[in-house]
Amino acid sequence: MSRRSSIVVLTAILAVAATVLPAPHLEVARAGGQNHVIPVHRPLHNMTEGYAEGTVVGIEYLQSYYCPTTPSSDLDPPFGHGNGRPESEDPAEYQLPPCFFGDTGTGSILPPELQAGAFAGVRSYFGLAPWFGSAPAGSAGPPTALGLANGPASDVDTQCAEPGPPITDHRGQLGTCLMHPSTLRFAKVFDDPSRQPPDPVPLPQHSHLLPVTSAAPGWWNIRGVAVYDRSIWPNRDGNCPVGPPHCVTSIAALRAAQQTGQASVDVPSNVYFYFAVHPEER
Repeated sequence: MSRRSSIVVLTAILAVAATVLPAPHLEVARAGGQNHVIPVHRPLHNMTEGYAEGTVVGIEYLQSYYCPTTPSSDLDPPFGHGNGRPESEDPAEYQLPPCFFGDTGTGSILPPELQAGAFAGVRSYFGLAPWFGSAPAGSAGPPTALGLANGPASDVDTQCAEPGPPITDHRGQLGTCLMHPSTLRFAKVFDDPSRQPPDPVPLPQHSHLLPVTSAAPGWWNIRGVAVYDRSIWPNRDGNCPVGPPHCVTSIAALRAAQQTGQASVDVPSNVYFYFAVHPEER
């Protein structure tokens, strides 16, 4: 076969392959060099849900999480108090970088100048934990809603672990969430022991709150908030016992709840995600 004939055959094969091979499943449509976010529908694929501006949205994760530390970080337990040896002298400490909530003063939170350099255009969003209900009998541990949400013995909905059909394609195991770490570290944040998470702790059941209903792929830094009042906790569709606009499905509602003591202060973290935000249609 001549060289020209070989090229013609190869071109034909590639054309056929391009016709029959399925495109990768990605909800982010790209056109004209811009990222255009399209509406999505339940059950969600490779996504979790979130709340934004009083609505439910889809969060499409495009890569794994990052929990950066620095050479001066010293975050050994308990609560990241450290052992006097920074990571520059303790290489075992950064082989599995800790995903930390709360500022220990020993390097748990990335400094602003490093954050800006490593995660250009990063935005903040919130992980909401249902911190209500009595602790299990004979236990000083977290409240029942935190561990039982999404289960048959609870009427509390959370967006993680993934609830499964008809909300998401996949049902996640307790202590997991799509592209999330399975273990978190916590600084000593609260004086009240009934409100202080242990260190370390399996990933708690939680939901997400974003400032926008649509966003092209980008970096997001999560901040933790514990919600103490069951009446403002939203269900799958964003409704809650007390009713809108008090359900924590918007930043305004969250700030109002923090003012009245129904929710904790923002707890910063070193946990970063790369995702797109999609409006959700019913």
